[in-house]
This record gives sequence, C-alpha cells and structure tokens, in this order.
Amino acid sequence: MTWPRELLVLRRDRGYLRMHVPPLLYAPALAPKLETALFAVDGVRRVVSDRRRARLSVFYDRFAVEDRRLIAIVQEGATPFLGRMASDTFTAALVEQDEARRERLQGKAAQGAYLGLLGWAHWHVLRWAIRDPTGAWWVWALIGFGLYSHRRQIRRIPELS
Repeated sequence: MTWPRELLVLRRDRGYLRMHVPPLLYAPALAPKLETALFAVDGVRRVVSDRRRARLSVFYDRFAVEDRRLIAIVQEGATPFLGRMASDTFTAALVEQDEARRERLQGKAAQGAYLGLLGWAHWHVLRWAIRDPTGAWWVWALIGFGLYSHRRQIRRIPELS
C-alpha cells in the first residue's frame, strides 16, 4: 500500500475544498497552524482537519475568496513539513495507524460476536421458559433477581441537581 507524499486536492465544490495533507499524520502542531491561517482569510466559515486520514476540509463563501488562495495557504504551511517526510518515519507512522485501526476493528468484531452469542442464548432460554413456565422456574427467578438488583443499582445513582 503506497500513500502519496504530496498535497492533493481531493474535492473541489462550490464553497468546499478537501485536501490530502500528509504531514498531518505525524505533525500534530500543523493542524492548528493551518486552521488559524485559513480562518484569517475573509469568507472561511469552517475548517475541519482529520489527522487519521490526513485530510483538511475547508468550508468558505465562494464569492468572498477563491479556492486557489486557500490551496496556496495550505501549501505554504505544509511544504516545510513535506521535506521532513523521510520514508522510514512516514512509513512507521502509517504502520502504527494501520495497526491501531486493525486492533479497533478486531475489538469491534469480538464485541459483536459476543453480543450476538449472548442474544442468541437469551432468546433460546426465554423461548423455552415461555413454553414451559413451571419447568423453568429458575429462569424466572433469575430474571426477577436481575430486575430487583438492577432497580437497586438505579436507586443508588445520585440524582443530577
């Protein structure tokens, strides 16, 4: 997987500009600098920087400012950082991000599988308990105890004043 190491304009619409700014991945101080530089221009309404995707989105009034001026501001602010993008440092930052993203997805998959299995088990036990309520007295006792303890825990929560 190769990532571009230059500034790219990803989307240009009326009043909207989205750019790929690779130094956002490893230079956390760059995002506030670009935001203040862009907000200094009349007509810029909102700036959103996403460090994980190395994207910068600018919402502006198209009658007050041209997007070429905004691109020039971003290029001026990010060009010094582009020179520092040694391949090993940049690759290490990308590998770290990919590993974090993979861990998060694995955690979500495990959580989804656990909740699915839990729901399946509860559904089968309750279906059996509804068919034979006298033979499943212990299920109803557990449900009653769960509701009782849940209500006790809810009562312990202090009220917001």
